[in-house]
Amino acid sequence: DDLHQLLWVGLERIARHGGQGLLLQWRAEAKALLKFTIFWNTIWAQKSTPGMELQNLILTGLGKRRPRFVPGAPRLRLLTYRQRVLYGVLTIFAPWLLTRSKDYMSDRQWIGFQRGSIRRVIYELVNALELAWDAASIVHILVFLAGGTYRNLVERLLRIRVGYVNPRAHRALSFEFMNQYLVWRTVARFL
Repeated sequence: DDLHQLLWVGLERIARHGGQGLLLQWRAEAKALLKFTIFWNTIWAQKSTPGMELQNLILTGLGKRRPRFVPGAPRLRLLTYRQRVLYGVLTIFAPWLLTRSKDYMSDRQWIGFQRGSIRRVIYELVNALELAWDAASIVHILVFLAGGTYRNLVERLLRIRVGYVNPRAHRALSFEFMNQYLVWRTVARFL
């Protein structure tokens, strides 16, 4: 998420020099493409992000059938094909689909349709699903602050955890600062 935000800011700076209108028109697709590029080169390829590499971390799964293990760390399971596909769907495709569908419904003023009409029901259903996801995310944050096992709701649903590649290796960054940063960023996001 942080890597995506850093790259997005860079892309916006580049767009200021000539393609800002194009970037605004295709913002949802550009964000999805950027997320997909990061996903493809990290999670799909079973590799860590640069920040996770500095901390000697990798995403691990709790798959039940024929586990494949992280090379050099026999107790850490690699993510299953199903986990990787669902992670991509839930973090890239679903947000893109939500953004585009809400734009479509807003442009055509589906909220103005009569109660009970199919368009109004779909509009209210999409808003209810988004509200339910946000509420579940808030509950997850409270659970995360208490236990700290899963970083976000998608990882909790798919049972994906962060594990040390080598538990005895020296870490290039201190976890104290990272933990404080994660807590404050999460709290600030929901305020």
